[in-house]
Parts: sequence; C-alpha cells; structure tokens
Amino acid sequence: MMGLAIYQGLKQKTDSLAKEVETETTEKAMPIKRSVFWLVAGLVLLIVSSRILVWGAVEIAQIFDVSDMIIGLTIVAVGTSLPELASSIIAVRMGNRRY
Repeated sequence: MMGLAIYQGLKQKTDSLAKEVETETTEKAMPIKRSVFWLVAGLVLLIVSSRILVWGAVEIAQIFDVSDMIIGLTIVAVGTSLPELASSIIAVRMGNRRY
C-alpha cells in the first residue's frame, strides 16, 4: 500500500496537497500576535477543562462506589480520546470534511 502511494506520488507532476496547503496559508494569513494568543488560550482551556473532567469523573465514580482502578482506566481512556475528538469537531466546523 505504501509503495503504491509513493509510486503515484512520483508519477504525478503536481502535488495537489502542497498546492492546497499553499493556498490555505496565503489566503488566511493571521498576525503572529493573534496566533500566539489563540495558542496560549487553547492550551490554558485544554488544561482547565481536563482538570474539570477528571475531578467530575472522580466525584461521580466515588458517589457510585466504583473502584479506583476503574476510575483511573476510564479517565485515561477518555483523556486520550478527547483531543482527537476536539480536533475532529473543529475540523468539521471549519468545513474540512476529508476522510
């Protein structure tokens, strides 16, 4: 499969992905200060929301007398899946629906 992808990439004269990336970056140039602000704001919100998620999950699990091992496993599973879910939701909202 990888060999076929490389063969097709070498066979084509133009790189459609590179053209699309270039078009996206030139059309929507954002000032560096605004980019840094949104980066920092996103990281802070990610940390705060993850703390709230963990605290809420632990409280709910303790109310139902769930063991600490189950709490840890489920929180780890949810915590590792949430960033992918968040980036997928953002991509869909921005209109990027490629599979």
